[in-house]
Amino acid sequence: MNYYFRGFQFKSDQLILIKREKTVSLRANEAKLLTLLLSDPQRVFSKTQILENVWAGKSVAEQSIFQNISNLRNIFGDDAITTHPRKGYQWQIPLESAPEPKATISLQRNNQNFKYLALLVSLAIIISIGVSFFNAQPVQPPHPAIALMPIEANTPKNAQISGAHKKSYNQLLMNALDEKETFSVRLGEHGKSFSQLQASPSLLVTAEKSNSNADFILSTKVKKYQSTFFITFNLLAKNNVWHGVINANSLEHAATKLVQHINIVIDSEYLLTHKDNLKRIHAQLKLMHDQFSSDLIVLQHYVNSALNLGLLNEASLLTEQLKLLTTKVDNNKYLAEAHLLSSMLLIQQENYREASIELKKATVAFSAINDIEGLADVANQSAEILFYNGDYAALKQTISETIPLLKAEGAHFKTIEQSIILAVYANKSQKITDRDFYLAQAKQLLDRHDFPNEHYSSIYFQQGLFAEIVGDDITAEKYYRWVIALFTAEQEWWNKERAQFHLTRILLNNDRTQEAVELFENEGKLTAKEQIILAGVYQYWHKPQESITLAQQAYSETVLSGELSTSLDAALMLVELSAVSDNLTKETYIHYLKKNATPYWLMFTEARLRKLGLFPL
Repeated sequence: MNYYFRGFQFKSDQLILIKREKTVSLRANEAKLLTLLLSDPQRVFSKTQILENVWAGKSVAEQSIFQNISNLRNIFGDDAITTHPRKGYQWQIPLESAPEPKATISLQRNNQNFKYLALLVSLAIIISIGVSFFNAQPVQPPHPAIALMPIEANTPKNAQISGAHKKSYNQLLMNALDEKETFSVRLGEHGKSFSQLQASPSLLVTAEKSNSNADFILSTKVKKYQSTFFITFNLLAKNNVWHGVINANSLEHAATKLVQHINIVIDSEYLLTHKDNLKRIHAQLKLMHDQFSSDLIVLQHYVNSALNLGLLNEASLLTEQLKLLTTKVDNNKYLAEAHLLSSMLLIQQENYREASIELKKATVAFSAINDIEGLADVANQSAEILFYNGDYAALKQTISETIPLLKAEGAHFKTIEQSIILAVYANKSQKITDRDFYLAQAKQLLDRHDFPNEHYSSIYFQQGLFAEIVGDDITAEKYYRWVIALFTAEQEWWNKERAQFHLTRILLNNDRTQEAVELFENEGKLTAKEQIILAGVYQYWHKPQESITLAQQAYSETVLSGELSTSLDAALMLVELSAVSDNLTKETYIHYLKKNATPYWLMFTEARLRKLGLFPL
């Protein structure tokens, strides 16, 4: 039987997977498992049923199931297969109808006249060869669909983009997208703006994809400076996003370049990979860079990925490569980004003098193209150095100067971020009046603009954290509960998870263990991060078995999905719990920590590792 979904065609009778006329490599057991899951997408298949159907009664460990599920998720995306705890696995991607079959050519031989026999035989041979070749081609699976959101331009105060230009750009981009045979395009149903989608991708993308019946969402913002057009874009999937800036001397050329770049991204598996699967993302970027070594956007993503994994030597080499390429093609945008990345690398190495030099070069390049948001990023990096030097007055001035520029640019969400950053530095520097002023400023901006209420969580969380630092648990608890109340049980958001963690700590410190457990009773299916927090509650409550069960479940889920930081947190907790359980073998988890720990993760867990005698790993 043939199954069609998300641009794939799977022939279950032959165990063959095809995407865009190319066979995708599948191991036999992976293909059998895929056949089973597709046979009844509404059904949850237990581990026992999977073992019986895929391995035909052979004695194999359950780890084989986990590994094959993980491999399928790597191919189709983390959302392709849902894990139902203690029940089994279920297919999630909607199946599609078969495309129209290609017409076949038949030939009726006419043998009435002998003198035409040679001609007919020759003709039959030619046609039969053609028919055989035609029928041998795989049926073209459905192409991925992109929902195009309306263009966003700068505010009239700064913009050189007229209404006619906007309409022209939309049509140019639609035409350029339509010419590509590797994906289809449609207009988004709800028309969310670039700023809304950039600020809240996890809240809006799923609904927008569903409403538009699309695989990806494309939002763009266009700006003209002097004679150059700049298109800032976000290509969004359910669990990941790809972003960049295209520049050209005409809208038509810019639209064409954007579509060519999008084709590179969609041809890869990047957007089907969960954003927290850092190692797989890095591997995808390496493949993309190997194939498109001169693509500046791919290379910038690759450098960022190396920095996220703490691969500082690799990041340094790639950054120098980015500088050379941008200089060669005279691209000030990505030359500035290269200097900015270089400064981040040097700050991590505590080489502040060289970092300052790189930031000055980034400022020159960003200023050459009037990139205000880029200049704000430079200001934020400079603030790290100024804070290290204890110069709060210069830090305050450096970031404050970006706020009116961002407002004039219409970069409202970036303006809010800058206000919150100022509040954090003010609190660290014990400038309480400044801290409260900047938080109030951020709240006023949120009140004024159309961002989801969940963004107030950033302000409430900081207010809770400030109160907790000075020992005001009552005020801190109030703000943390406000954060949690902004979200539904299904929503995943960094502020929500951190508020849960800090509120749990306050409740435990005040011997309110039962209330800490009750925080998670209405959360439905817990995320891996929530499982770890709740495991910590049971650990404090001296209920090791409940704690071990939750930590092991979080560990299994995140190792399979590739969520590196959370899997490391789970492994560390299991090492800690091994002290109170004879059935827990800590060596497995210690080995995982040694193999996968990143410098950034170690920075936050050094004290716990030292207590276990594991630092340095």
